[in-house]
Amino acid sequence: MKRVAVIARRVGTAVIVTGAVLVFGALLALVQQAPAGAAPPHAFTLAFDDLAPGSPETRSDSFQLERDAALTSFAWLQRVGVMTDATLTVTVCDTAGTCIDPASLTDPVSLSAGDIDVTMSTELADTVPSGGSGSVTGQLTFVAEDDLASAGGVGGAGGLAATGVAPMLWLAAGAVAVAAGAGVVAVSSRRSPRNRKT
Repeated sequence: MKRVAVIARRVGTAVIVTGAVLVFGALLALVQQAPAGAAPPHAFTLAFDDLAPGSPETRSDSFQLERDAALTSFAWLQRVGVMTDATLTVTVCDTAGTCIDPASLTDPVSLSAGDIDVTMSTELADTVPSGGSGSVTGQLTFVAEDDLASAGGVGGAGGLAATGVAPMLWLAAGAVAVAAGAGVVAVSSRRSPRNRKT
């Protein structure tokens, strides 16, 4: 019986080690699968001076998109001065030649990594006095292509990302193995004193 207890403890220890390896591997896989993030929301501010009614004016801004991503939303954060009531037109273009009007965005639109140009045109109403000035601040929000696909967006089928299923199974299996191994070791340890007396 003593020999059986020793073997049981060894088996339990081996199961604990195997479970710990599974848990560690699962956690490592989940960390590696964590999205790096396409880009933080990009806020831009464009200023206009000495505007004349009926005379369109254009300003532009550019920034770097670090990886392929989909533009998911656009919002005006602030409109100051004559920009409050001005007619505004915005165009966003990537290096591949894709250009969109984010203000009329209904579905995510894929953009290539690299320089992103934001061009805005404004025109004052005829009732606004000449020489007016103002500024606008807008924000573009992006989601990485692979993240959007796993969530059922551009190119996605919806549901849980397939790449995240296996690590979760490993994690569960590892936790069960650790618990089972600990149980075997505990039971064999409790029995071993009695076994030594027999």
